[in-house]
Amino acid sequence: MKIIIKLNKRMIIMETKKQNNKIIIFDWGGVIESNREGDYNIRNARIKLIKQFNDSIDEKELLKKYEDCYYELDIRACKSPDDIQKWFNTLKMDLQLNCNFEEFCEAYKEEHSKVYYYKEVVEFAHSLREYCKTGILSNLIFLDKTRIDYHMNLNKFDYIWLSFEIGAGKPDEKIYKFVEEECKILPENILFIDDKERNIVPAMKRGWNVCQARGYELDKIKESVKCFLNIN
Repeated sequence: MKIIIKLNKRMIIMETKKQNNKIIIFDWGGVIESNREGDYNIRNARIKLIKQFNDSIDEKELLKKYEDCYYELDIRACKSPDDIQKWFNTLKMDLQLNCNFEEFCEAYKEEHSKVYYYKEVVEFAHSLREYCKTGILSNLIFLDKTRIDYHMNLNKFDYIWLSFEIGAGKPDEKIYKFVEEECKILPENILFIDDKERNIVPAMKRGWNVCQARGYELDKIKESVKCFLNIN
């Protein structure tokens, strides 16, 4: 099989066999989807979402209450849509939102679909499947899945691990064990790309290869892939 990899405007052409004993796993937020200042990011989407239903609330207060509620209820690990409605009910009360659950869900999907994402990283991730297995490992709620599927075409990945489907979120060690058990690949043959140190550390402790990078650091990601796959 002929593989072409672009690194720093150079092209490496090599003959190789697909390495089914290796997997490269991408985080979503920060690696695929931008959290960079200056881009339309998650912070902007949250502000715009809540302001639709309470335009008088202070932005700092809005973000703090949103995040407090998100982590107190830990909706990233909630499998049931009913749990998301409980989260909404708490948000509605805390942020004095003038909407119902259905209106909130539609606005959530619409606003978050506008968040900037790195198409070049998506294309690179898709290309990797030609010579190893690939996966997505991310903390998300069920309202996010439609948008990431639209942006990424999840069918092009061998594995999709989303916290709300598993019932655990990074950096909980359970989610890393779950990944190993499902893909049946040795820790030393896993490369995990995430933008947050707190998510990288548990993977390192389990013996995974890691790359802490954001989507705008694509050259860094490519160099890490190059080393992982032993490409000279």
